[in-house]
Amino acid sequence: MASMISSQSPTIRLSSPNTIGTIDSLKNADPFGTPINKPSPVHQGRFAVGRPISGCVANLRDLALSSRGLYRAFRDTRGSVSRLNIPERDVFEAEWTAFADRYKNLLDDSDLAASQLIAIIKVFLVLQSKKGDAPEDDMISELDSLRQTLIEREYDLGSQCNELREDVRRDCAKLFEAINSEGVTPLDSKTSNDDSKISELPSKPIRADSDGSTARKVFILWRILNVVDRLRRARKSETQNQPERKSNRSKAIFKGNVTRKEKKSRQARGADRPPAAKQRTQPPHLSQASAASATLEAIKEILEKLEKQEPLFDAFPELAKHLRNEIDAYLRAFEAVKAFPGRRRKALDDAQARVVASSKFWRECLVALNAELSAVELDSPDPVARLVCDGPH
Repeated sequence: MASMISSQSPTIRLSSPNTIGTIDSLKNADPFGTPINKPSPVHQGRFAVGRPISGCVANLRDLALSSRGLYRAFRDTRGSVSRLNIPERDVFEAEWTAFADRYKNLLDDSDLAASQLIAIIKVFLVLQSKKGDAPEDDMISELDSLRQTLIEREYDLGSQCNELREDVRRDCAKLFEAINSEGVTPLDSKTSNDDSKISELPSKPIRADSDGSTARKVFILWRILNVVDRLRRARKSETQNQPERKSNRSKAIFKGNVTRKEKKSRQARGADRPPAAKQRTQPPHLSQASAASATLEAIKEILEKLEKQEPLFDAFPELAKHLRNEIDAYLRAFEAVKAFPGRRRKALDDAQARVVASSKFWRECLVALNAELSAVELDSPDPVARLVCDGPH
């Protein structure tokens, strides 16, 4: 095969076809659903609603917008797992490191697929511009080379995404079991300033719900019990200090006679400033429960996003199929006119008009592919900036 895909100025080579085809399947091979004798009108802006290829372009744009955020979620979850106090924590951390790498490899494969499709579409657009200048033999040779290139390419990225999602789901189930095996330690009653105790929480292991709501319920219960304990201690303190109210009244009258100068002096020294609020900290077992709940919730969101992205990755094989059908229809038209120069000339003219009308759609595909291509550059500040401003090259 000629190296047209990698060259920036493709040239037409002379070659003789070994077989001659017909144009009987031209209409069936049309990805836009337009009869071959009725060229598609030139549309402005987006693809016309209802065309199959419009779904491919929309999926590519959605993939470009969501891939960077999902990769960041994989890395953040890996860090969250590494901070959990669970058995075999190192094993779970290694698995999530592998998950992040696998998703990065999936994005790299989509990068390669986008690059290949961009190159093939560009060559196809160049061949369209050569339709009146190049002999039929040259066009047949080059179109056949493009068709064979698409046949040899496999863009089975959706199945890779599905495999990753299933592995993450299985790991999430094991993580549930590891968190459940640790359980929750009852609140430490020795931290109180007096002898009052808070009712202890159940010491049995937490049975994690599928949505991670149990840990949140435990946290809310602890907050309620903490408030009850503070109210109980406040009432006890009020009861103990009640006999001293009379002496406190006389002291208050005496304090009211403090001169304004002395009061300003006390304020300058900071004596009248209210004490700083004490920092509230959660008990260790509740902190772990909260961290585990947040980690499991993050994994749930990753699973949901992977499920949404799976059909988005199918845009690559679907777009390749549409392009292959377009090239095959154009190729058969040239083969037919070579076999029957007089009778098939009108059919070739219609095919050329059809290809010219569809070139605008393929140029918009270039814009979407370029946006997806820049999205996998995970270190760039704005991976989808070219989605709006970039155009076909």
